[in-house]
Amino acid sequence: MRIVRVEGIGYILNILHHYIVYWSRLHSHTDINTEGYVGISSRSLDERKKSHYKAAKSKKTKNLHFHNALNKYNDSVVWEIVHASLSRERAFQLENDYRPRINIGWNSDAGGYVAISPDWYQDEENKANHRALTSEATKLKIAEKDSPEERSKRAKNVWANEEYRQSRKGEISGDKNPQYGKFGLDHPATGHKKSEASKKSISDAHKGKKLSQDTKDKISIARVNKFALQKAERLAREKEDRELKSQQREVERVAGKFKGGAARAAKVTDVQRCEICDRRLGGETYKAIAEDYELTLTGVRAVCQMWGPLNGYEFTAQIGKSSLKKVTSALDKTAICKAYYEGESATVLANKYLLSEGTVYRFLSDWGPQHGIEFIHQKGKGKS
Repeated sequence: MRIVRVEGIGYILNILHHYIVYWSRLHSHTDINTEGYVGISSRSLDERKKSHYKAAKSKKTKNLHFHNALNKYNDSVVWEIVHASLSRERAFQLENDYRPRINIGWNSDAGGYVAISPDWYQDEENKANHRALTSEATKLKIAEKDSPEERSKRAKNVWANEEYRQSRKGEISGDKNPQYGKFGLDHPATGHKKSEASKKSISDAHKGKKLSQDTKDKISIARVNKFALQKAERLAREKEDRELKSQQREVERVAGKFKGGAARAAKVTDVQRCEICDRRLGGETYKAIAEDYELTLTGVRAVCQMWGPLNGYEFTAQIGKSSLKKVTSALDKTAICKAYYEGESATVLANKYLLSEGTVYRFLSDWGPQHGIEFIHQKGKGKS
């Protein structure tokens, strides 16, 4: 309802039917139900036309279909009144008849609503535009009246109150937090990029802070729990890989891949191993053989004991030929045992055969009885 004072008459006219329904279109448009823009107004068509062009040129209005059309076609747009002298209710009803749903012609929204229709918000593009405009407007209003420093100061003052801290304790921690359990792409902050100013502000706010041991322990436990499943899967994969490699290596080992010269970092060839086994069977000592190859005594023995039998060389423990070792023949051992039995002292026998008395007594106690010569210790003769 609009009340107009008419000068000079002295009374007020109460105008009840003053709404219009108008159609903005191109000359080529012929169907009001599908083309152009249909709107209503309680003002004159000229006033409404000016307000539309003004809004179309405003930076605050973005991506509205009708405004884009006005900016594109400008004076080529035809404006005409379709219905006049309507009540508010009748005007809304007609607008809804022409535009019963969103995105018809140049209309982005359905007709017949005082504000934005519920259906308008269901359109993804409309929602994105609305969100962007609202966010931008909110930022501008905050920037006009506030600053990051002031907000930080207020927050610090609030949280400095012990009673307030205790009242809020645990309210949004753990599974009570709206973002609890959300990681990666599921987290609302995914893709959010902070400005350099925001990064610096956060950095300055945290400089000099020292975490208590209790906080450090909580962070540690949280990280362990967060990545526990991931760690278990990784360890399981590593174990499986090790087992597969071990099985493959065993197959290759049985096939002889690591034998002889095929072994990694082999110091001798298979030909040299044959030479070593031959020389050992010929009576040479490990030491004498090792001097001619890049092997230790243990290495030479391993060739003879492990590699030799697998390649046709019999391994027998024996005393090698050496000028450093005294090898007593069976005949001499028997002679020593008989001489001692007949009364010769162990000292005399040791000197005669270039042996130690301990070796002589070992022959007497072991060799003699095994070969039918009784060992009777003679007091006063040699070692007692």
